[in-house]
Amino acid sequence: MRGFAFADWGLAGPRAFFQNPGELAVQMVVFAPVALFFTLGIKSYLRKWQFLLLHLMPVTAVLTILGTNSRGSQLALAGQIVALLLTSKRKIKMLIVIGIIGIIGFNILPEEQKARFIESGEDETSIQRLLYWKHGWKMIKDHPFLGVGYYNFMAYYSRYHSDDLILPNLVMAQLPHNIFIQVGTDTGFSGIFVFLALIVGSFANMYKLGREAEITGDFFVSNLTKGMNLSLLGYIIAGQFVTIAYYPYFWIHLVFVSAMCTFWNSERRSLKIK
Repeated sequence: MRGFAFADWGLAGPRAFFQNPGELAVQMVVFAPVALFFTLGIKSYLRKWQFLLLHLMPVTAVLTILGTNSRGSQLALAGQIVALLLTSKRKIKMLIVIGIIGIIGFNILPEEQKARFIESGEDETSIQRLLYWKHGWKMIKDHPFLGVGYYNFMAYYSRYHSDDLILPNLVMAQLPHNIFIQVGTDTGFSGIFVFLALIVGSFANMYKLGREAEITGDFFVSNLTKGMNLSLLGYIIAGQFVTIAYYPYFWIHLVFVSAMCTFWNSERRSLKIK
C-alpha cells in the first residue's frame, strides 16, 4: 500500500525462506530471467494477448526487487541487464528497451534508496560486512581444509574479533553476508572447490545445451538455457551481500539443470546429435 516509498524493512515475503526482504529480492532475481525467456520460448504457441500477459511475471518480479530496497539484489538485476545486452544479437533494440527500463526504475526508486547506493562502502552496514569478509577470509586461510565448522562463523568471529563489531547493539556477530565466505568458513577450500565446480558445471552445461538446441531449431530449450544462466549470474552477484549458500535458490537451480540435461541427452540420441 505504500507503493515504492522507502521503508527500512522493505517488502516482506511469505513465511520461511523468502520472508526477509533481502531473500525475497534474491528469489525475484532468480525468477525474473527464467520467466522472461520461458515466455519468449513459447511465443509461437501463444496469442498476442497471452504473450503480453505472461510478461507480467518478469515485470512484477523486477518491481518487487525495486520495492524491497535491497542494494545487493538491485545490483544483481543491473548485472543481469548488462549481461543480457552483451549477449543479445539485437544490441541496438535491446539497448533502447534497457534504457527505457533503466529510466523508469531510476525514477521509481525513492531518494533514500539512491542515497544508500551513494553511501555504499562508507555506511556502518557496509563497513561491518567488509570486516566480516576480511576476517572470514583469514578464517579460511587459517583453517584451509575443513574451515571453522558448520555455522561456526558467528561464534568464532564473536570470540576472536569482537573488537570489530561496530553496528550498534550488536552483541554477537551475524553471518558473513557472502556465499563464498559462508561456504569457505564452514568447509574450507575443499568446500569452496566443490561449490565453484557446481557453479561452473551449471553454466557450462546450459551453454552447451543451448548451442545444440539452437542448431536443431529448438528455440524453447535454447531460450530457457539463457534464462537459467542469467538466473545463476544474478544469484552469484546477489550472493556477495547475503548469506544464502544453503537456501533453496542454487540447489533447486541444479535440479532444473540436471533435469534439462537428462531430457536433452534423450533428445540428442533421437536426433542423432554428436
